[in-house]
Parts: sequence; C-alpha cells; structure tokens
Amino acid sequence: MKITEWKFSHKAFLKSDLTLPSLQDGEVLISVEKVGICGSDLFAMETVADDSVLRLGHEWVGRVVESLCDSLEVGDLVTSTAVMGCGACKICHDEKSNLCQKGFSLGGKDIGMIRTKAILPASQLLKVTDFSLNEIVLLEVAAVAEEALSQISKLGATKDHRTLIFGGGPVGILTALRIKEEGFNYTLIETDRYRIQMAKDLELNILPLPMALTDSESTFDYIIDTSGDGHDKNGFWKYMNFFTHMSSHCLIVGKYKREVEINSNLLAMKNITLKWMRGMPKETLDRAIVFWKGKFEVIASKIISHEFHFDNVQEAFDKALIRDECMKIVINVAEEEV
Repeated sequence: MKITEWKFSHKAFLKSDLTLPSLQDGEVLISVEKVGICGSDLFAMETVADDSVLRLGHEWVGRVVESLCDSLEVGDLVTSTAVMGCGACKICHDEKSNLCQKGFSLGGKDIGMIRTKAILPASQLLKVTDFSLNEIVLLEVAAVAEEALSQISKLGATKDHRTLIFGGGPVGILTALRIKEEGFNYTLIETDRYRIQMAKDLELNILPLPMALTDSESTFDYIIDTSGDGHDKNGFWKYMNFFTHMSSHCLIVGKYKREVEINSNLLAMKNITLKWMRGMPKETLDRAIVFWKGKFEVIASKIISHEFHFDNVQEAFDKALIRDECMKIVINVAEEEV
C-alpha cells in the first residue's frame, strides 16, 4: 500500500510517497486524522544535523482501517504515547514503557505520524470514545501533565507545598489545570502576553515573569519546568537560583538545545533535587483519558489556536516556530479543507 508522508531535512519539509509492508499479527493499519505540533518537534528541528532526516509527529489521532488483532476493530479511534514499548520486557510489565530500550519512538528518524497511514502494534494503542478528534489529539499533552503530577507527588509534593509551573505553553497550561483540580497551591509563570491571557481566561493563577522577579517571596518547594530554551528563550534554568530555596525539588519536562551548566555549588548549598522526565507510559495516557472525559471540550477549543491542511505542513511549522499568538497547532491529515 502506498502512502504519503512528510519528512524534514536540510531545514525544509519534503512530501514523499512510500510503500507500507504487509500487516502482521497483532498490528493495525491506521488512517491518520490529525497531528499536533509539539515543542519537542521544534526542538528536534533546531538541533538535528542538516543532512539528517526527521519524521515528526507523535501527538495524533487516527482511525483503524484494518486490524489483525482482537482488541481493536475497524472504525475505532485510537491514539498513543510517543514511546512504543516492546510490551514484553520487565520494564513494560512494570508500567514504565517510556523507559523501554527495545521499542521505538514516534516522531524521530524512523516513523512520524505526519503521514496518511501507519502500521502500529495494537498493544501500544488506546481506543478512545466520547472525545472529539481535536480533544483526542491533545490527550498526549494531557498525559504529560498527568505524568508531571505523578512525578512531583512521588518526590513528596502535597497540597501544603508551594508549586511553580514555569512555562505557559500547552504542557504548562494543562499541568496547571491538572494540579489545580487536585487542590495544589500553585503559580504558573510565563513571558508571552498571548499565553498569559489564555491562562487568565482559563482561570489559572498566572504571573508574568517580570512581576515574579520583583517578588521577594517567589521561592517554591516544587518546580515543574515546562519551558526549555526553544525560540531563543532562556528557560527556567537561568532563574533557578531566584525561584528555589533550601531543599527545593525541580522536575525538568522542557527540552534544552544549548548545553546547560549545572552549578554544583548552588545545588549543594540549597540541597536542590533535580529530576528529568522522559515521556510517560501508556498507563498514564489511560489515566488522563479517564480524568478528562466529559470536561475537555472547552479547554481543547482554547488551546488549539490554529489548524492547517496536510498540504501546508511547512506553513504550520513556520507558524509554530515564530510562536506568534499561537498555542497548539494541529495538522488535519484526513480532511480536504480546514
């Protein structure tokens, strides 16, 4: 079967055709409906060598059109996390498929979901009902927020602690919404006016970075860094000394393209704990689906700011890269017109 996909190489997108292999037992053929552009896609574009080839896209929703498994039927809407665990190793059985070394990842050099069809293992997919297509394409982002909540809780965060979410992009917004639901004492910090206003519209406790830097009491017990240093921003790392106090815990979710200098003296003097997050297992996505069912429509309609046709992938990424009054950008693969 011939399909069409978009590849990124030499700083540009190229549309090309390829032939899929035959379906094997345990696999499904998926017709891709929508794909969201993630900050990690932009990170990969900014850091990859010019002669390398990327196949981007890991926030997606698709429809099963052929199935060689018992768990999914033709017509089912499905999605997944970015990391496809092997499903057989101890790590996968311990519900840590995001750490599996035998699986593969979507949105890298091998397979991305900015394509018309894909063959994927049914064991790594989740069937989704009672969500719209735009809601489903955001569920992977919601799962990142769910995993961030889980990780800081394991580090000891409770409702009695002060928690900072640094970065008001889609991950930061959804993380703030999620921990707000749990009753956490949180503050969201952002620099972009458009994103600050969106956070206010969603009734989140948002503070512009310049105001936060003038507050002598802006230190936090737990920090979730969803910023990174894309778009020539500094990210949380530059402000770590200002926002941390003795024994602060920092969970790093955002990606940094420049080498980050770890100030061992600062970490030692303040007894700061650093933890990096690498995606999330399928079980976290399942929890996010359960949690957001019936209350995601309005949030998705606000966070998805732009939609582009499948033929206009370059324009979609150009918009995402300049980050001019936009949040989540979605590529409509199956629709003929937006």
